[in-house]
Amino acid sequence: MMEENIVIIGAGQTGRGFLAPLVKQNKHTKITFIDKDEKRIQMLREKKSYTISYYDATTEDVVITDFDAYTLFDKKAIEVIANADLVLVSVGGENLVDLIETFKEATKIRTKNKLRIVCCENGVHVKEPLVKANIDAYISEGAVFCTTLASDDQSLTLGSQVYPNLPYDIHALDQPIALDGFKAENDFASLIQRKIYTYNCLSACIAYVGAYKGYTSYAQAANDEDVSNMMDELLVQLDDAIRQEYQISLEEQQTFSAYAIAKFKNTYIVDTIARNARTVQRKVGISERMVQPLNLCRKYGKDTSVLEAMIAYAFYYGVHTENESLTELIAISGIADDEKLYQNIMHVYHTL
Repeated sequence: MMEENIVIIGAGQTGRGFLAPLVKQNKHTKITFIDKDEKRIQMLREKKSYTISYYDATTEDVVITDFDAYTLFDKKAIEVIANADLVLVSVGGENLVDLIETFKEATKIRTKNKLRIVCCENGVHVKEPLVKANIDAYISEGAVFCTTLASDDQSLTLGSQVYPNLPYDIHALDQPIALDGFKAENDFASLIQRKIYTYNCLSACIAYVGAYKGYTSYAQAANDEDVSNMMDELLVQLDDAIRQEYQISLEEQQTFSAYAIAKFKNTYIVDTIARNARTVQRKVGISERMVQPLNLCRKYGKDTSVLEAMIAYAFYYGVHTENESLTELIAISGIADDEKLYQNIMHVYHTL
C-alpha cells in the first residue's frame, strides 16, 4: 500500500493532540506539520517526537514520531501541500485568510488529483474565506469535539480527552476520506448548529456563572451544585427545542448533551474559566452560544429564564473582567429589540 501524505496546518493543541493521533492510528500514513510559529516548528524538528497523555486513566499515552515540520513561510511548505493526499487545517477560523496565497501557490504546481482540504475549526461556515478565494480544491469542514491542552509553552507534551473521530462534511469532497477515525456526515450543517446550541451554550453557563462564583477551574465550576442545576434546567428546555428544530429523536439529543456534560465535568480535563470566558463581546453575539439558543427556545415556546440569566452573567463578566461597555454588549446581543426580554435580563444583571 502506498503511503498517504497528510499535512496538518496548525501544530498547536488540536493539530498535534487530536488530529495527529487520529491520523497515526492508520498505518502507511506520513504527517507533515506546518505552522507559522517558528519556535514550535524548531522544537518539533529538534525533539522529533512528543507525547500525548489522556484524561482517561485506562488509555495509554501515545507518542507521535516520524513526522516532518516546516514553517508556513518555508518554500518547502508549498511543495508539501502540493503533494498532499489530504490537508487538515486547525489554525483558528480567523486565521484561515492567511493561508489563501499558500494554497493558491500549491494548487498551481500540483500535478495529481484535486487537493482535498478539511478545515477543523469550531464555528459555522468557517471555510468561507477559502471558498470565496476560488482555490482549486475540494474544501470541507470537520467538527472538533475533543479538548486538548498543552502542558506549558516550553514543552510539546499535551493532555487530551479521548474522542474517537472527526465528523466531516462528506458533500464538500469528491469521495470519503479512507482513514479510520474520520466520520462522514451527510448533514454537517445541522451537526454544527447542534454543537453550538449544546456544547457552546453549556460552556457559557459554566464559564460565566462559574466566574461569578469565584471559580478558576472549569471542571470544578461545572460540578458546582448551582451551576449543575442550571445546566439541568437549561437542557430540559433546550434539548426538546433542538429535537423539534432538527427532527431528531429526543433520546439522540439527550445523549449528545449528556456527553457534553460528562466532558465538562471530567476533572481529568484541566481547563480554566478564563480560557472559556474570554472574548465575551463575541460570545454574546446574536448568532452565538447564548442568544441563538435563546431564540430557538422562544421559537418553540420554551422557558428561557436560565438563558436570560446566563446572558446577564456574561454581561457582568464583560463589564467587570474585560472592561467592556455594558451598552455595547447589549447592542451586540440584540436583546434591546425585545422590551420584555431586555427587562428580564437587566433585572438579573442588576441583582448581581
